[in-house]
Amino acid sequence: MKTISVIIPTYNGEKTLSRAIKSIVSQTLICETEILICDDCSTDSTIEIAKSHQCKIIINPFHTGGPETGRNYGILQSKGEFIAFLDQDDEWMPDKLEVQFKQIDNGADVVYSQSKINDTNIYSGYPYLGSLLMKNINVPLFNVHYNPYNSYIESLFKTKICKEVDPCVIRYEDKKNLSFNPDFRKHDFYMKLAYWDNDLKMLKKIYGSRARYFYYMGDGSKARFYFFRSKLTLKTILYIITSYSGFMRNIVVNYFNVFA
Repeated sequence: MKTISVIIPTYNGEKTLSRAIKSIVSQTLICETEILICDDCSTDSTIEIAKSHQCKIIINPFHTGGPETGRNYGILQSKGEFIAFLDQDDEWMPDKLEVQFKQIDNGADVVYSQSKINDTNIYSGYPYLGSLLMKNINVPLFNVHYNPYNSYIESLFKTKICKEVDPCVIRYEDKKNLSFNPDFRKHDFYMKLAYWDNDLKMLKKIYGSRARYFYYMGDGSKARFYFFRSKLTLKTILYIITSYSGFMRNIVVNYFNVFA
């Protein structure tokens, strides 16, 4: 029987964590599953919920303000032959592991997919971290200072045999997600600025991410402030132009992946 370690970084996830865990234990493919709850010092009932599901609990020594540290602890303590990721507010489709292990059995080291948005037929359009299933061999750690999803996945593409399958994760996305929390985004922004203060290329990326956040949230003025400090590509210029029109901004947000 295959053994798999599923790493779930959490912070105040009491409203959604049970749904995420149930989607793991109700898979059509029976595996020996280790669920690691990597918690960033939650202040709600997240830990009690994790205990009720007999999960392994890892608590960060202090609140880091992001999921990367927890994921790293999870990777280092995983005992399964395979590692998978899931966010506290996402959900695996019932046949995720069954579909992905077919690719593993055919020689893949890593299997991934896009995500479905809010259980609709709208797909994210990019490889999604919460879809990853990989062999637990030389698994890279996350850069806790700056490592968006696509950078981590791109690093896997360079060193491992990767295969894509149809979307197998549901991503519940709204402005209540931690990713859109203003305090989280502010902390994330300033911590990255402090770490990359001598790297102009990386600073432009950080400003671009900050700009897209405000663009997504509908604050055109702040979005433009940060866009002008980022790399001025054609895409950035189009963001700046459309930020002056609420109608155009809504079209961009609804049909393109602005802020992951």
